[in-house]
Amino acid sequence: MKRLIPILFTLILAACGSKVEITNLTVEMQDGSMPLATATPRFSWNYEARVDNVMQTSYRVIVSSSEEKARRGVGDLWDSQSVDTSQMLYIPYAGKTLKSRDRCWWRVYTTVTYGNGRSKKLKSPVHLPGTPPVPPLYGVPTAVLQ
Repeated sequence: MKRLIPILFTLILAACGSKVEITNLTVEMQDGSMPLATATPRFSWNYEARVDNVMQTSYRVIVSSSEEKARRGVGDLWDSQSVDTSQMLYIPYAGKTLKSRDRCWWRVYTTVTYGNGRSKKLKSPVHLPGTPPVPPLYGVPTAVLQ
């Protein structure tokens, strides 16, 4: 029994310590609480991790006309498809033309490697446009044009 406790403790720490999540999502470096003044917004994100050597290997950005579509991963306004890159700043929108006062929801899917070569697929939450961050959605911004 004395040998089992340290092994169990190590396994619990390893499971808790491998947390990697997408954070600090912005559109034009804004948190989504203010309307945007561009028809070609740029998307950015970052990671929070409790592990070393986190590196993004690909991303996919979707922009949707409804929250439901964004939650389902349907980018009816734009779907970047999978892009193999570590870039996560200023990803330019390249979808259907956005008009003044259009409301759009967006989500990013990424693949990261961490630690000693482990790989993990991540997705960001979706947030209702024009509202301040509310847990557990962690302030995922939206493009609301004025």
